Amino acid sequence: MLISSDTILTILKHFGIQITGVLHIGAHECEEMDIYKGFGLTPNNITWLDAIPDKVEKARARGIPNVYNAIVRHKDDIMTKLNISNNTQSSSIFDLGDIHKREHPEVEYTSSLVAPSITIDTFCERHKIDIAKNNFWNIDIQGAEFEALVGGEKCLQFAKVLYLEINEQEVYNGCILKPMLDYYLESQGFVCVAVQMWKNAGWGDAIYIRK
Repeated sequence: MLISSDTILTILKHFGIQITGVLHIGAHECEEMDIYKGFGLTPNNITWLDAIPDKVEKARARGIPNVYNAIVRHKDDIMTKLNISNNTQSSSIFDLGDIHKREHPEVEYTSSLVAPSITIDTFCERHKIDIAKNNFWNIDIQGAEFEALVGGEKCLQFAKVLYLEINEQEVYNGCILKPMLDYYLESQGFVCVAVQMWKNAGWGDAIYIRK
């Protein structure tokens, strides 16, 4: 997370928001666990999703609860190719864009998998997730954040804070850029209150608060 935990807590205090649970899509190695504990949460208050089965298995082996394997998109049951990168963090359903290749030349796709997609709405219904409790969403899925949100509009009404990876350039070919994301989220009742970009690489993180 590019935006510091202190900044996040300051924003939450300013807007009078109490975080009661987290929906985290793009778990990777669950690195944000300590940050969420700083929100006053326990591991049982966090639901993690990741598209790479090996990451999910390793997290479960470490005793982390509520970790699920899923490729989250805007529609259910789309047979989707996930490109897996050598650092795994850059794995995406999209091809690497020219700016990614230029700014991160050490990163390349080394394998792939194909699996059916699922929407946030279907996932939460299927797994009986208490989405009203999980009012802080963190979505970091390498260019597919917009797709995930579109497929979760029923659940989105319960979110108070969105922490999203954003793109100001096509870091991943075909990804939605921040102006379109802002326009969509405004229609869903959110406003962007903080942005932190990563150097000149075209991507960063943003926090959206329900108005």
